[in-house]
Amino acid sequence: MFLGHSYNKYESKVYFPKAINMLYISLRDSARLDNEEIFKSIILFVRKKIYSSRNHKSISAFKDLVIISTRLYPYVSQKYKNILIDYLGISFREIINFYSVSTIKSEEKNNYEREVIFAEINYWSLIQLTKVIIDGKDYKNFNKLFEEVSQITSWFDLRESKSEFQTKAIEEIRFMHRSFYVSVYSWLVFSYANNKISINELDNFKLNENILNELKFRNDIKLFEVFVELKTRAFNGFFEIDNWELKKHKSGKAYMALSARDWLNFGFTILLLNNRRFVISRFNNEIKLNDSFKFLLNDIKEVLGRIENNLEDKWNEFLYKNHQDIDFKELFLSSKNDILNTLQELKKKQELSYYADVVNEELSLLKVQSFKESVLKNWNNNNIIPEVLKRYNCVEYLDNIKEIDGYGYLNLYNKMKSMFIERDDNFVYGASDVGAKLARDIERQFYSNLKHKKGFLEVKNLKKDIDSKITMIEDKSKYVIFTDWKGLELLNNNREVEYLQESKDKFSYAKYKGISIISKSLIFPNTLLLIDLESSIEYTIYQDEKWFAKELIIDVLELTQEVIDDELSKYEDKWKVNEEYEVTKEEAELLIKSSILIKVLFKSQMKVKNTDNYYFYKF
Repeated sequence: MFLGHSYNKYESKVYFPKAINMLYISLRDSARLDNEEIFKSIILFVRKKIYSSRNHKSISAFKDLVIISTRLYPYVSQKYKNILIDYLGISFREIINFYSVSTIKSEEKNNYEREVIFAEINYWSLIQLTKVIIDGKDYKNFNKLFEEVSQITSWFDLRESKSEFQTKAIEEIRFMHRSFYVSVYSWLVFSYANNKISINELDNFKLNENILNELKFRNDIKLFEVFVELKTRAFNGFFEIDNWELKKHKSGKAYMALSARDWLNFGFTILLLNNRRFVISRFNNEIKLNDSFKFLLNDIKEVLGRIENNLEDKWNEFLYKNHQDIDFKELFLSSKNDILNTLQELKKKQELSYYADVVNEELSLLKVQSFKESVLKNWNNNNIIPEVLKRYNCVEYLDNIKEIDGYGYLNLYNKMKSMFIERDDNFVYGASDVGAKLARDIERQFYSNLKHKKGFLEVKNLKKDIDSKITMIEDKSKYVIFTDWKGLELLNNNREVEYLQESKDKFSYAKYKGISIISKSLIFPNTLLLIDLESSIEYTIYQDEKWFAKELIIDVLELTQEVIDDELSKYEDKWKVNEEYEVTKEEAELLIKSSILIKVLFKSQMKVKNTDNYYFYKF
């Protein structure tokens, strides 16, 4: 329940934007003219209207009024910056304590969603104001503002909640409160990392007193859950922090935009290095699933590498300034190891919990059918040999004979059952390429059989030898040429290749002296096949009405107990180490059961009945 990109979706109903804009202009003018009395009176009026719009439940008016301080702050002198924070800083605290949280604890559930929206707008404005204060290195007002915000923390007492709806609403606002602290901390240390503020300036923001002392959690897992949820929401517009930049960029010039993911990852890593208690204990509580846990290990590992490279020059004095007579490198490496071990454990917990749910899910018939159709499409787009042989009357169709084996794949897709369950949208790139792969294997078989019966003709001048052979062919319509782009270039030396705009054969794209040219993959590179297919090949395709296009077997199968037992026998070599963490045999069984079998088969037989009418050139 959050606004995301919707901070600007509410049109003012009680106050017209022009009226609010006039208040803003009047504040700027009174500050510019140094009319303190007028400035204070307008600020008090704005504060009154903030509370009034809140009382009257006007979301749009509240949004436009509460952001005035952020809009105004960069354009007034320090004197008026101080007045601004003195008069409006308290409103951020009171909006949460005396309005949102108090209202939620006392009202019916139909008001909860609205109260959460008001709270988010309040924190959105607060964090944007904090950002401009940081940019201005206004330590005094930063500390003053955080004195107000710190008084919110104690209000999130869930013991007073009377219902599940109240608990969820208060938890959501508490998440915003914690997200505010994590975001500000991350931005400050990221600014220090990029030399936008010095170590002394960073000290002036009093991170321990203002932020770290407020990030209190009853269980260690909660910090990680808050962080990954914040990062996910930030990507979708939460608090509008994903558009923050370290410096202003000139319009009209390209630049690499900063992402909240970058600086949140950095800040979170420093937070873990600064608070070893978060990473030296193990987690006893159930983890709240979030896909980000799968990637957090690699994200933080990359940041740790950057910090380690600048440990002596930049981070020793920040991380270990209170440590005396200690090997900083050794201390860092110890913390790094603890962090990586913890993140591995988190990844393991998340994945095992996820796979435990996947195992019990039924396969989605719709997703299975969609996958089969995708495999069939890839087969149809690549099955050169069967289609060409059909075109040249080489194929005999027979009903399926069970005793004859098909050729293809029965592949175990490790931990990929999630591709085929209803509640997930997991997609594995290239999974359906098995159709194209089978077509290429059939093509490889075709060329290999021909080569086995009659070896290559090695030539120095391909075009000359081909031309000589073609002159002896009476009926060129029976012949085809299989070649790749290299062979085509040699044939087209004198611009004698005719490229076709349209062709009856979907794999034929050109003619050479009246003979169709068929695209050939790079199986046996630097080769060209000239062949009378009908007189050279007998090809049998076995069919069944239940198969796709009566010719292709495609199945998505859950594992039988026999397959599970067989995979478990490979525990030590195959399953014990999984995604950088070790699993027990019982956990390995869970991973195996979350796998899926994909079967794709094509049943055919090929016989080379005559070797006189084909020539396999190697050049």
